[in-house]
Amino acid sequence: MNFTLTITASPELLSVLQGIIGLVPGKTATTKEKKQSTVMNLPDEQSSAGEENNSGTIERVTVEQIRAAVQGKGQAKRAEIKTLLTEFGATSVTALESSKYADFMEKLKAI
Repeated sequence: MNFTLTITASPELLSVLQGIIGLVPGKTATTKEKKQSTVMNLPDEQSSAGEENNSGTIERVTVEQIRAAVQGKGQAKRAEIKTLLTEFGATSVTALESSKYADFMEKLKAI
């Protein structure tokens, strides 16, 4: 199973991380620059917090994706969204814990 880990770090640190991953037999990492962040796609047997897509890989949910989904719901769903945020222990999308992004997004889609 694959998962994507986004790390914002200096090029030197990213190089070290790639070297460490390269030491694990059968594991590789690919990187690409994306707005001062590097996205590392790492194969793994265990799932991470995220949504599974049709190909069986896990996609990490980002705060930007949640914000876009909330905006897409419009003002008509504002009260329901606020209630949902409260259920997740947050007062705003920014205050939402990243470990809860996937579950929040799943419930948000149902609104």
